[in-house]
Amino acid sequence: MDKSRLVRIAGVVAVLILIGGCAAAPQEEFTPVSSVAPVSSRSTSTAAPAFRDLTFGQAPTSDMVFAPPDSGMPCYSRPSDDLSTGSGTLSSLKYCFYNGQMAGVILDTRGRMNSDSLLSVLQAKYGSGAQPNQFMPEYFWTVGSLFNPPLAIVYQRNEITNDATAILEYKPLVDAMNTAKNRAAAGAASNF
Repeated sequence: MDKSRLVRIAGVVAVLILIGGCAAAPQEEFTPVSSVAPVSSRSTSTAAPAFRDLTFGQAPTSDMVFAPPDSGMPCYSRPSDDLSTGSGTLSSLKYCFYNGQMAGVILDTRGRMNSDSLLSVLQAKYGSGAQPNQFMPEYFWTVGSLFNPPLAIVYQRNEITNDATAILEYKPLVDAMNTAKNRAAAGAASNF
């Protein structure tokens, strides 16, 4: 993994932590296919959100294989996953875990057509998203309560390569991971 990709992912995570609340229509499941339910039929249940057939917070499944981590968490892929998304194709799909529970999903695309297709599916599923800078292809969504969203989503497209990454983070687990890291850092600093 190249350093610029790690820096980009770290920046995305930092932005998600800082903004913490770009309103979007509530929805618990993301299925990257071309047919997406209309906004009026979206569910508003309080169950943990899901991605395809996996629920955030669940343990890895037996069909998962280890994939190089992008996020500082162990990540897995499923060889049987359908990588189509709308009219495009994902280049990779990874499920990331914290303490044995699914905390995030990373979707990568290559090329403008595939990246635009992923963005279209996200917008069809979650609404237009917040785009803080109209000149940059970065979009943010939170799913659930505005003040306590269980799912944060970010989409970024590289304007030079046109490759894109979308990250779905299950906030309760990501927040727990960040709290544990901060406590460990504070403990190390106090012993310095």
